[in-house]
Amino acid sequence: MHKILIVDDTRIIREGMVRVLKNAFGCAVDEACDGLEALAKLETSNYSLVLMDYEMPLMNGFECVAKIRDVEKVTGIHTPIIGMTASHKSDIKEKCMQAGMNGFLSKECSNKEIEDEVRKWVVQFH
Repeated sequence: MHKILIVDDTRIIREGMVRVLKNAFGCAVDEACDGLEALAKLETSNYSLVLMDYEMPLMNGFECVAKIRDVEKVTGIHTPIIGMTASHKSDIKEKCMQAGMNGFLSKECSNKEIEDEVRKWVVQFH
């Protein structure tokens, strides 16, 4: 069974993503409200995929992804990370890719778009 980590500082976003992922894939879903909590969860669990907001307090998504990718250099295990944002900045997708994220979703996307993006990365890496 796939296990997915959702990292977002907005509770309602996390709850909505959990509902979509459980309904579409029947997978286990964990939640973190910032990058620090995400790193702690990643130390103790393996995830098939991480959905990561890039704007969060304490540790943003870009900082968190950099730390995850540094750990992966040692372990050799790659976890796909999909960046998420509600921002309408035109360059944000490119910044997410440059930061080491594998994919990108707008928080305003449809349930089908979420399912399609998750399916693409979970199938590709597992």
